[in-house]
Amino acid sequence: MTVTPYSIEYYQNLLTSEYISDQDTLDTISLSVQPFSDTINLLQNLYKSFQLNNAVGDQLTRLGYLVGVSRYVNTPLTGVYFSLDSATLGLDQGSMEGPYDPTSGLTALPDDVYLSIIKAAILLNTWDGSVPGLYAALNPLLKGLVIWDSGTREMFYGLTTTQDIPILTEMFLQGYFSLAPAGVLLLPPVITTPNGTPFFGLDAETVSVSGLDVGYLI
Repeated sequence: MTVTPYSIEYYQNLLTSEYISDQDTLDTISLSVQPFSDTINLLQNLYKSFQLNNAVGDQLTRLGYLVGVSRYVNTPLTGVYFSLDSATLGLDQGSMEGPYDPTSGLTALPDDVYLSIIKAAILLNTWDGSVPGLYAALNPLLKGLVIWDSGTREMFYGLTTTQDIPILTEMFLQGYFSLAPAGVLLLPPVITTPNGTPFFGLDAETVSVSGLDVGYLI
C-alpha cells in the first residue's frame, strides 16, 4: 500500500512491531502529529491557491486585487442579464443576476468574464506604450478591435461587432478597456460604423480601417 509522505499513516508506519498494532499508541501518534501533517500539506499545496486558471469565487477576487482589477464595476451594466427569447442574452450569453445585484444592472463580474479581464490586465501591466502592445493584450478579450492613434495626441477605440458576451460590450462602451499614454486624449469608444464602412485611419488599409474618402471619421 502506498502511503502519502508526512500523512498520519506515514508516521504511524514508523512504529516498531511492538507498537504497530496498539490502538492507544496509534491514537497518540495521530493526535500528536496531526497539526504538523496538516501544516506540511498546506505548504506543499499553497502554490495551487495562486494558480489563476483554477481560481474561483473569493480566491479569484483576491488574485484580481493583487493584479489591480476589481470584480465590481463603477456603473451597473445594463442589458446583460439572462433572458428567454433573446438572440443575444440566451444560454451561454446572458449573465444570471447575482444575490446582491440591483435589478437595474449587474455590478459584480461573473468568474469567467472576470478571469479573462484579469489575464488581459496582467499583459497590460507590462504594456510598452505601443499600439501593437495594446492589441496583443486586448485581442484575446475583444473581437473586432480597432485602435487608432492619430499622431496628434488623440486615440480612439472601436469594435467592428458586438461581443458574444454582452458584459464585455457594455464594459467596452463604458471605457473600461480604453488606455492611452499620459497627455493623449481618448475619444469615446464606438461599436460598428454607419453602413459597415471602415473606421478612418491614416497609413492603414484593412477591412476595419481605411483612409481619406473611405474611412468613417469619429
